[in-house]
Amino acid sequence: MKRLTCALIMLCTVICAFCISASAKDANEGGRSTGEYIIKESGDSYTLSFADGSSSVSADTLTECFSLLPSEATVILENIRTDKPPKLPEGKYTLVGALSVTEGIFTVPEGCALTFDSLTLDFSDSSGSYMRIKGGSVMLRDSRLLGSQSGAVLLDYLSSSELTVYSGEITSESDLAAVRAEVGTFCALGGEIVNTKGSAVSCSASLLLAGSPKISGTGYDIVTDRPLTLSAGGAAYSSTEELCVMLSEVFRVGTLTEVLYSSDSERAQAVRIFDREGREYGLTHFASSPYSDEKNFSAVYLPYRVTYYGKNGVFRTEEVLSGEILSAPTAPEIKGYSHSGYYTDKDSSHAYSFGEPVTSDLSLFAGYRLKPPTLKISSYLADYNGASHTLAPDVLTHTLLEEGGFFGYRWYKDGRVVSYDESLELCRHSDSGVYSLEVTFYYSS
Repeated sequence: MKRLTCALIMLCTVICAFCISASAKDANEGGRSTGEYIIKESGDSYTLSFADGSSSVSADTLTECFSLLPSEATVILENIRTDKPPKLPEGKYTLVGALSVTEGIFTVPEGCALTFDSLTLDFSDSSGSYMRIKGGSVMLRDSRLLGSQSGAVLLDYLSSSELTVYSGEITSESDLAAVRAEVGTFCALGGEIVNTKGSAVSCSASLLLAGSPKISGTGYDIVTDRPLTLSAGGAAYSSTEELCVMLSEVFRVGTLTEVLYSSDSERAQAVRIFDREGREYGLTHFASSPYSDEKNFSAVYLPYRVTYYGKNGVFRTEEVLSGEILSAPTAPEIKGYSHSGYYTDKDSSHAYSFGEPVTSDLSLFAGYRLKPPTLKISSYLADYNGASHTLAPDVLTHTLLEEGGFFGYRWYKDGRVVSYDESLELCRHSDSGVYSLEVTFYYSS
């Protein structure tokens, strides 16, 4: 059973200090007393120190100290070192000073909101310690969070987990990211997040960047599987530092992948985007999209490319996404020719159906055929009188006739070919019958 004794000392400065002798067991001391700790109160601030001058304290002692504080307080930690971090109660606490953790995970539970204000939270002497935000929230202002080989911060468990960096630094030298945001929201408005061995940030949660934070990793600065938002709280991302982001997927041709939400397309261009295989992709800015409700975003836009060829080469290119259906464009006009449709080969052997969805890059060739000649021939009725009568077209012309074209003729009588000449001379009674003329225009371009 714990034995608590209190000594109350009133000072003229209205500073109250109370000493509490704690018999909480320290695993490293074989159950011996940890001695006395002192909490000095000044307004809503509480300074934590130890009567024997020691800075090393057990997790149980720190936990008991926090349990004695009001649910909203500023706690000044005077270079405290602990083997394991305390269990934090619900409440709002501003932490100032310095705290070193040599073992275990510093957990911020649901209902606990911490503000680090000029605090140094040091895990660097540990191989596996870090801060775990498990439903609670943490804000950094002019503070230092020094990570271990396991990184510096993990957001997980609940979507209410939040980390906001206003100023200060989060550093680590770890194969794991300095900040791992698996759920919740990570917002960087300033400060520095640096990892000299791996990525600075890995994120499956909401990631918001605004102001001018410096995010620097080895290999990639940020590894994420969700789009980044380059604004927060009405402020836009304004950093001029190059930011290398790996989106952990492989971009597919025929797709539009939203990567950054930002109304400032110039800022978005400062972000370099890579896929998980290390290939870099350019970004296209969209004020709005016909494919989603999102607005003001930049995307890796890898559409299928449709190239249209006419007689003189490419006359149109078009970009479409997988599954879209094309509309046939108007083909270039060619004198003396009519457009016969689009084909998948130059020889116009395989017609393309515009009712089918696009599933690959396409090259489509405009087909043409010579226009038929203009031919007019009148019915001819004559009585046989022994004279010769000429049967010929009244009008026969073509727009390419003066450019080397020529006509071919085929006369039929009662369905049988009787002549290949331009006209027929009829003079005998046996010439009576039904005549028809077939004219073919020949032209070599």
